[in-house]
Amino acid sequence: MAEKKKSTGLPYTMYINRNLARFVTKRSIHLTPNQITVIGFIILLIGLILLPFTANTLLVLISYLLLAFSYVLDSVDGQLARVRNMCSPFGEWLDHSLDGLRMILLQLTFLIVLLKTSPNDNIILIILGFSLNIIAITSNYFFSILKQLILKQKSGDLIKGNSLKSILSKILLTPADYGIYIMSVLFLINTNNFLKLYILYGIYYSLIFISNFIVTVSQNLKLLRLNTTDESRDAE
Repeated sequence: MAEKKKSTGLPYTMYINRNLARFVTKRSIHLTPNQITVIGFIILLIGLILLPFTANTLLVLISYLLLAFSYVLDSVDGQLARVRNMCSPFGEWLDHSLDGLRMILLQLTFLIVLLKTSPNDNIILIILGFSLNIIAITSNYFFSILKQLILKQKSGDLIKGNSLKSILSKILLTPADYGIYIMSVLFLINTNNFLKLYILYGIYYSLIFISNFIVTVSQNLKLLRLNTTDESRDAE
């Protein structure tokens, strides 16, 4: 398991998920980081499989708790790897691969639940919500990875520090925290209400992707101009 630096620094992840992960890490005596990664993914699958059968009932709470615990284990594997000095390229690949698959499976499950429980006249809204979410979320995920790998820049750099800009960014991005996002599962107690929230989330994630893309392009064009100017001066 490679040391993970994908944490967003958003409130739920920072103050709730990480602390729960530390508690679990201290008790994961006989497990390796990669085993924790796989166990967390299996727990996620169980939670997702239950969702179509628990929608419109209070039993969706069970699915939510499973998804939330799976997210805790997603932090545990990285903490355990650092504590035991068991970081590896394979572990990093496994972790990020399952993270990407997790988001896709979550969207597919939401689609199945909505198609199964909603009236037929909601089909256009369901397709709209699904399309917005899966395109925007997966685009944001892979955009952030490529930005870090190629440009050596992190999307989370904007929310670091205690400046007014960082604080406002944290507030605006809090709904994008995965720990907050999966709380939307609780709205499946009433799938009509969930559908409205789902569409709003799709629009929200689309705006994040667009703004992130614009900021990244403008920052790097500025750096390119500065480098070009410096090279011209050196040539003189």
